Amino acid sequence: MLIRIATGVVLAPIVLIVLYYAPGTAGAGMVALAGLITMDEYDRIIRPGRRRDAVWIVEMITLALLFYASLGPLGSAVAGVLFLSMASLAVIRLSRPVNLERAVTDLALPLLGVVWIGLPLSLLSGILSGGLGGDQGNMVVIAILVMVFAGDTGAYFTGRLLGRHKLYPAISPKKTVEGGIGGLLGSLGGGLLIKAVFGLYIGWIPLAVIGVLAGGAEQLGDFCESMLKRGAGVKDSGSLLPGHGGMFDRLDGVLFATPVVYYCWLLAAVIW
Repeated sequence: MLIRIATGVVLAPIVLIVLYYAPGTAGAGMVALAGLITMDEYDRIIRPGRRRDAVWIVEMITLALLFYASLGPLGSAVAGVLFLSMASLAVIRLSRPVNLERAVTDLALPLLGVVWIGLPLSLLSGILSGGLGGDQGNMVVIAILVMVFAGDTGAYFTGRLLGRHKLYPAISPKKTVEGGIGGLLGSLGGGLLIKAVFGLYIGWIPLAVIGVLAGGAEQLGDFCESMLKRGAGVKDSGSLLPGHGGMFDRLDGVLFATPVVYYCWLLAAVIW
């Protein structure tokens, strides 16, 4: 008890002095440091016996980027929504105090879905309502969809016609290296087509780069959803779209490509 009181007596004045006298950035840095330490402790809980490996590095970088984003006008809104989601899930789980060994999973998996689906689609909504990098929002969203779907189509037909080498058989046995390359070229062509049709603000070269990056993100999103379905033992996420499966099956690439295109588009508008 004495040690606990002494720690509080020492730390509390330091925190108050920093918050009162130091610039706002110093206080934000202090909060970020506390957050990184907390994240490390959380990681120790959800991954007992873990090392500070690639997963840990991603967690730390992600948290640091969230703190950086919080300095912007929309960062606090995003953080608030994510917290309310987590807190609501926690309250629901607290109402059922059974099988506590699954508590972490029961909280983490729904929150993963909120982040996986909600954040990219909220970016799409924001683009539509406000534009992006000098271009009208609807044109940018059309560009994203065309790049993703052109990449998906290019990968399918190239794989069917030329596919010889398996790309990632443990997750998607039918996908090939040749199909993956065809997908990147399809996304590249889709981006350039939209540039030619709508005369977008950003130039040809940055849009070509964005097209390739969008194609890579689209394929990564496809693999991640396939990994999720394979782990759950299901073939499709649903049957809403005949021949495609569910909406998640159709949007898996869009969810990963949207943040990539969003931030690259902003960067391209500044640099070029």
